[in-house]
Amino acid sequence: MNQRAIYMPNEIFSDLASSQIRNSRHRAFSYSYLYFVSYLYRYCEYYKKNKMTQLEIKKQLGISEKEKRVDYLIKKDGILDKMGYTLTTTNYPLSWSIGKEECLQFYTVDEYNKSNMIIENTRNFKVKYPIKCFYRTVESKNRKVLDGTYFETSNTHRIDHNKFIVIMKENDLGVMGLFIFGYIKMMTDMYKNYQVPTRTLSAKLGISNQTLNMYLKKMSSNDVNLIKIKRKRFIGKGGEANEYTID
Repeated sequence: MNQRAIYMPNEIFSDLASSQIRNSRHRAFSYSYLYFVSYLYRYCEYYKKNKMTQLEIKKQLGISEKEKRVDYLIKKDGILDKMGYTLTTTNYPLSWSIGKEECLQFYTVDEYNKSNMIIENTRNFKVKYPIKCFYRTVESKNRKVLDGTYFETSNTHRIDHNKFIVIMKENDLGVMGLFIFGYIKMMTDMYKNYQVPTRTLSAKLGISNQTLNMYLKKMSSNDVNLIKIKRKRFIGKGGEANEYTID
């Protein structure tokens, strides 16, 4: 059985950095949230045994349901909607298939209801439609060209869902751990063995050296083993560098 995975657009890091998101922890939450809603939509997990509400999504990401400080990011017409990454909707997929020409197809609650297969208790249930998974640019969205990450994987990085689960289960990793892991995964997908001084990586992620080192130590530990790190001499500014590898 193939491992479930989601391909994330590489531009997500620069987009989050240049947005109106208030701090690095909120950028990390936004990255993790976008990964998770992309997963929920792709594998039709929004409404199986239970509704995957915004409160439940927060909980799955290790955020208190009562935490209101991230709501400006995920509310209807919030930051992620305005950035063109998500759209708030009541129409969500219940099943999927691979159709003609190996193209992914979704069957939504609206389509089921039009076929008189009434789905109960859905009227006020809102979800996030992951726009970038369908349309990578405004132009492709306007032209209805399916070039999003569900359909084309160029300039993306793959996050296996089992890695997401491991990171979220570790209380001292959570959304910041996934954010750091995702960036390093992007770079190792491009360069295999990614070499960079810690201070440079810290600046790129917008987090302190101390915080970065704490998360790297945990993710490279024997009990977690998400990232392999080797100390290297780096020729140029920045002194010593780490070499990162992700299997």
